Amino acid sequence: IYAGSKQDSVNQFRNVLSKLLRQVLHHTRVVRAVSLGDRFLVGILDEDNNAAPVPLNRPHGAPRLYLSLWQVVEIVDDTDELGHRGFRPRTLAYNYHLSADPAADALLRWEYVKHPADNARYCRHHLQGRLALSDAAEAAHLDFKKMHVPTAYMLLEDVLRFAIEDLDHKPPCGTKWHDVLESSRKKFFEELSSKPQHYSPA
Repeated sequence: IYAGSKQDSVNQFRNVLSKLLRQVLHHTRVVRAVSLGDRFLVGILDEDNNAAPVPLNRPHGAPRLYLSLWQVVEIVDDTDELGHRGFRPRTLAYNYHLSADPAADALLRWEYVKHPADNARYCRHHLQGRLALSDAAEAAHLDFKKMHVPTAYMLLEDVLRFAIEDLDHKPPCGTKWHDVLESSRKKFFEELSSKPQHYSPA
């Protein structure tokens, strides 16, 4: 995204995210962009600018699950490869949380922090969750909530695919969801990434 102003840049980013989420997550939830000084918080937020968990549309009788998602972006004054000056969003952090109760800790949290606090050296792209991993025979115990299990950069499209394919979420767009996600991935790699590249589905 290259735009003529910071506000237009963040608005375009919000619109891209909103279009995707209306098709595959919830058709009425609003994506908001809130100014945080020189940054913006973008996601499905409540009136107090906190993440608003969205219930997944799972089969009748299945346990309720909720997805919360937001990103922190800065708007960079930049020049594109053709020499045109403009403003583009750059992600500083993302948070995609899956929970069984909106008031409880997330079961799974996909997170990215470009600049970890206090110069911490954990993996910037990581997965955490409300699990205890133990081996009684070895008397070993690992607290998954405090660990930063490394991942690659996690696209929101992949988290949504997980919700649909593995958690039985029924998206508003119905059976077109795979094409919607692939189209969104293509747009990210070819148009939204800071290093655009040709996208070929795996």
